Amino acid sequence: MADLMLFLQRDDIPVLLQCALAHAQFETIRPFADGNGRTGRALIHAILRNKGLASHIVPPVSAGLLHETDQYFAALTAFREGDAAPLVSVFTQACQFAASSGTELITQLEAQLAHTKQLLAGVRRDAAVWRVLPHLAAQPIINSQYLRSAVGLTKPQAERALKTLARVGALTARNSAKRNVVWEHRGILDVLDAYAAGLQRQ
Repeated sequence: MADLMLFLQRDDIPVLLQCALAHAQFETIRPFADGNGRTGRALIHAILRNKGLASHIVPPVSAGLLHETDQYFAALTAFREGDAAPLVSVFTQACQFAASSGTELITQLEAQLAHTKQLLAGVRRDAAVWRVLPHLAAQPIINSQYLRSAVGLTKPQAERALKTLARVGALTARNSAKRNVVWEHRGILDVLDAYAAGLQRQ
């Protein structure tokens, strides 16, 4: 582990190559009784963040590695036998998968928000509902309390915003309660569900 920590401090090799080798070395050491796989994949994202390649997002590189598990495990075996080339190839493919799938996800989420804006076309531009819109991609399930705490709306503003979004068909109720109704943006949830399904192991 000491050698691995020293390797992580180096700045004279490409970051993605450093990620691939550090991940494989950690998976070879396997310092814990359980959770080595999850920790090793989390290490990738920690390196990307530390090196400034992904300071505001978490690209799904680990999901890319697990997208083709047989190829991934074969590459780890080859690494342990002294051949790092298959690992670098698999890691490169995982990064490409992360970039392409992440870009497609952003495109689809933007399309959902654009559609919601169209639904709100007749609403006054100073209405509180417009302050809610940017939050929906990250939080497609909301209620009045969330809008008050996260968006800073008053209770009347939050209630009006939710009613407006429901009236135009952007939100639907998840429960039948008269108070504390929970609302969802079904279009955004469908996009996220499809994205998650595409990340499943093969």
